[in-house]
Amino acid sequence: TVRDWENQFLNFDDLGQAVQTLFVVATLDDWMRVTYSCMDAVDVDVQPIENHNPWMALYIILFVFMGSFFWVNLLVGVMVDQ
Repeated sequence: TVRDWENQFLNFDDLGQAVQTLFVVATLDDWMRVTYSCMDAVDVDVQPIENHNPWMALYIILFVFMGSFFWVNLLVGVMVDQ
């Protein structure tokens, strides 16, 4: 059988992909799938292991909260200036 290794669509392989992934997480569009992918990541060219690194979930959750506070503060700042 032929097996094919494919990366997740949202990943942190390079700077462009990382920015795109963090933008999707900040919009809360598919942040749980990104969280599970980050938790399962092991190393370069190594098969993912389920829940290998649970601390990555903390990173994503903190990014969601910090990103949400940033956008709320930005919105409030615009409203106050007008």
